Order: sequence, then C-alpha cells, then structure tokens
Amino acid sequence: MAKGQITIYIILGLVVLIFGGALIYKLMSPDLIVERTDTSSPCLKKLAIDGLTKLSMQGSLDPEAYIASKSLKIAYFYYKDRSLIPSIDIIEQEVSFYITDHLDECNIQGDAHLVFEKEHANIILRMPDSRNQTAKVNVDFLSVFTVVQNIVSQVEKTPEWVDFETVHGTPFDVMILKVDKTTMIYEITDAELGLEGRPFKYRFAVKLI
Repeated sequence: MAKGQITIYIILGLVVLIFGGALIYKLMSPDLIVERTDTSSPCLKKLAIDGLTKLSMQGSLDPEAYIASKSLKIAYFYYKDRSLIPSIDIIEQEVSFYITDHLDECNIQGDAHLVFEKEHANIILRMPDSRNQTAKVNVDFLSVFTVVQNIVSQVEKTPEWVDFETVHGTPFDVMILKVDKTTMIYEITDAELGLEGRPFKYRFAVKLI
C-alpha cells in the first residue's frame, strides 16, 4: 500500500473520530437532557377542595372529641378545661390523607401532600413512576386558623364568659351557636377570598364544663 493511501486513511479516521466525539458530547450535553416537569391536575384540585370543604364543616377530619351531627363530627377544640386544638401540621396531614384515600376517583396512585401558605394551599402528588402532579387552591386558611387559635386561647383564660372583643375584633364574621348551657359551636366565615371564591365557613366546638 502506498504511503499516500495510508495517510488518507489516517486522516479519514481522525475525521470520523472527531465528528463521533462531537456527536457524543452533544447528545450528553445538559441542553439535551429532558427533565421531568410537574403537571397541574384539575382532579387533584377537586379532591383538595372536597377535603377542605369537609374540614371546614368539622374543624378536624379526625377529631379527638366531637359533637356528632348527622354524618359530621364537629371537633371540640376546647373540652372541659383542656385545649384540643390541633396544630397546622396535623390539619395538613389530615387533608393530605383525605386526598390520598380518594385518588381512585382520579384513576391515579401516589401520596398527596398539602401545605398551607398565605391565601392558598399547595398540593403535590408524588406518583410511583417518580412523576409529580400539582394543584393550587385559593383559601386563606392560615388567617382563619389564627382567629381560631386566639378564640380558643381566650376561652382557656376565661372559660366562664365569652370575650366578644376577641370575637368581633377579627377580619372575619364570627357566629356563636349555643347548643346547651356549656356547649357552643363557633363558625368563622371568610366571605372575601373564601374557598375558590365561595364563602369559607370553618366550625369548631367548645365545651366549658
């Protein structure tokens, strides 16, 4: 084989090697990496709204003590000298469990996690295939629950009488329903932001003795 032919083969080999290396680099470059992105789920949002609606009617989805009313269990947040008000973390967990338990309505599987933030709740569903679905619900639960905490705190201090200054000094409408001499149901209504534009009525019960 002539020396010139060998040189040509060497040059061709180098060209193939260079272009092949460039192609491999391009395929492995970050620009071509397809990342998994979260997708918004209307069905997940519906389940969250359902869970928050039931929460608003009961105060808690898994109350320690409650007034039984038809299919509802209105939670006692104060019961005979003892505060039973749950933490925000517990309530987030309760609604998360509710959503997860009803995922068959959306024909999906996974674990739902709800977190309250200012004027909305974020929901993320972690699915078995590592994909995520998300939803966002407009509700100012944190502000409503702050009012609840203030009322329960005042009841603890003066259980013998209702502090109407605390009740009426809130940005929301507060109604007190007297069940009997020692039992009352509080209903706090956020009619402005509400729950997705509808009035959000949050209830809980108090038993003094």
